[in-house]
Amino acid sequence: MTDLSALELSEDIVERIQCSKLQDCSTEQFLTYTVNDLRHACMLSRDEAKLVISKAAALRLRLAPATAWSILQGESQEWASRTQCVTTGDVTIDAFLRGGFVCQGISEVCGESSAGKTQLCLQLCLTVQLNSAGGVADDGKLNTPSAALYISTEDAFPHKRLAQLAEHFSWKHGNRSWMNHVFVEHALTYEDLEKVVFERLPRLASSRQVRVVIIDSMAAVSRAEFGLGEEAMRAHCLCGLALRLRQYSMEYGLAVVIINQVSAVMDAGQDAIQPALGLAWADMITTRILMSRLTPANALPADVEGACKVNPIVRRRLQVLFSPSLSNTASVDFVVEEAGLRGLSEPE
Repeated sequence: MTDLSALELSEDIVERIQCSKLQDCSTEQFLTYTVNDLRHACMLSRDEAKLVISKAAALRLRLAPATAWSILQGESQEWASRTQCVTTGDVTIDAFLRGGFVCQGISEVCGESSAGKTQLCLQLCLTVQLNSAGGVADDGKLNTPSAALYISTEDAFPHKRLAQLAEHFSWKHGNRSWMNHVFVEHALTYEDLEKVVFERLPRLASSRQVRVVIIDSMAAVSRAEFGLGEEAMRAHCLCGLALRLRQYSMEYGLAVVIINQVSAVMDAGQDAIQPALGLAWADMITTRILMSRLTPANALPADVEGACKVNPIVRRRLQVLFSPSLSNTASVDFVVEEAGLRGLSEPE
């Protein structure tokens, strides 16, 4: 149940909210509801509903601006939360991304099949746990490591590959129940995906310390759910979902990473690729990263018993297409090994 004391409401209004279906809403979430929504959900009058929204808005705007000196000295917690990143686990790739994936906004990873998108996202499910250690703190309370939510919309979740990565993480960072902090949801329809994002995600973020959200992939649900002539409806649904993800990202400090597919197009008479889902979706994401293969697909050996048997010679590239904080003129090459992604600082 959310603590509403910061809104400075009367006990009668607080009691009615806590007895309604909005009892778990954060103060910022009240800003996403209309006056009529609050009236019907919490049995409030029109003036009381307006008061709740105005109090929530005033609290949101009450944050003091940070000075340049406080940012430099690391004294501004608000600024620090905006610039916090989830490491990729590789020094070279982190340097290219200026720390990793930012815990504000939506990052999209797009590319052709076998470009390494799922490998990167599986690795993020483990590296997010490095941001906080488990065990018992000095005050005797139990520390809960940060966790990840992996929403799979296509094939079965690659649990064997995750177990392989977790084994290497145990060798490098110490034996820990790495896989116990990776929550998996399957959403085969848009309705299932909406239910996970709207209902289960905020509960996991508040109770299980989920700090990374992976959707693999958004295009699969969109193509299965919407057909020709339904582009406007698709854009409306995707934008609504993206707005909610951005809201949770700001509220809980989540790194939201969405895998997207690409499609072939003709550009100046030559074959090219472009990310799926159109311009309306592109306007909703903060950062778009393209992953590609530089080695022909036939250089890869066959998988053995579902585990990932990869060839370090297969070279891949990571490039930023657009981002408010990263350059889109540079790229970094990497390989996928049994232990995960390894950036290449020089040609190999």
